[in-house]
Amino acid sequence: MMLESCNTKKGISEDQKYMPTATVQQRYNEIIAGYKEWRTFTTSAKVSVSMGKSLSSNAQFSMEKDKWISLSIRPFLGIEIMRLYINNDSAFLVDKTHKAVVALGLKQFTGEIPVTVGDLQDMFMGRAFLLGSGTLDDSNRNNVNMVVNDNNGNFTLVPKRKTAGFNYGFTFSPANELQQLLITIDGDANQPWEVNYSGVTGTEKGNVVQAMQLIMALNAQELALNAAFDINKIKWDTMLDDSPGFKSDYKRMSITEFMKLW
Repeated sequence: MMLESCNTKKGISEDQKYMPTATVQQRYNEIIAGYKEWRTFTTSAKVSVSMGKSLSSNAQFSMEKDKWISLSIRPFLGIEIMRLYINNDSAFLVDKTHKAVVALGLKQFTGEIPVTVGDLQDMFMGRAFLLGSGTLDDSNRNNVNMVVNDNNGNFTLVPKRKTAGFNYGFTFSPANELQQLLITIDGDANQPWEVNYSGVTGTEKGNVVQAMQLIMALNAQELALNAAFDINKIKWDTMLDDSPGFKSDYKRMSITEFMKLW
């Protein structure tokens, strides 16, 4: 299951009509009921990446809660050729075929959007969060509003307190299934983060999406990542390799140099 960009930018409304408080609380309870605690997560995936050039491949997607994210590109026989590794400080793009690596600070990778690695984990899993404050739970129920989007029952969950320089919101269906995350940068309408979701599925550790699409700017270029997760192969709370996946003899490159390798 792969997603195409819906290009609707539904996440943030100019003409906001807020839901009544009682409705917000009911919706909120139903949303967070699908979010359960976990320690590690891993599953198989099919991914496509486009950034000037395109790549489609099988992959292994792994995370340790609030610590790191690893997307391992394995086109055949489970052999890793490339890895995206993100922790609380940095993001690494690793090419094992050419023994090359791009090392970026986390804010450099995210375009200065103040997300934590925990926020990014929620983004990949399809769980709503407050920037820098973690997955929505009972403790932050009074820190959000819900905006009525249309007559079809769709609504957007937005923070009550604005993050300086940014706006963001999570659009849900009438059945409380997450459809989209949109983050916009003040004064820069051309570089939002748009994340589209489909196939919200319940697991022993809570809801996970079957497919997500991330569109963002990286190094002044549009990066589009589509990922379809194999729900049946999810493993929770197992021991995982937390290394970035490169050695000291790998050549350090800029993103522009790295892109020329493939």
